[in-house]
Amino acid sequence: SADSQQDTSRGAASDDTTLPETPSDQAPSSGVDTLVDEIDGVGPTYADRLVAAGFDTVRAIAEADRDELVAAADAPASRVDSWIEQANAAR
Repeated sequence: SADSQQDTSRGAASDDTTLPETPSDQAPSSGVDTLVDEIDGVGPTYADRLVAAGFDTVRAIAEADRDELVAAADAPASRVDSWIEQANAAR
């Protein structure tokens, strides 16, 4: 009967894939879980560098060590300070 069928469509398409590049697939409920490129001053180049180093969300920026971010993004410390301020404001 139809009652015995279970809804298996709720799970992710596959468990071993990374998140899609389109953030619209999952709208975060909080600013800290938004992608790092939503921070003012983080363009595509800086975003690529940060994501490659594991800093992919606003939360990751807020919790990161400043010097690690400077090295990961190869960005001026003053720019990274701005990112950190914005990330902390989103918390």
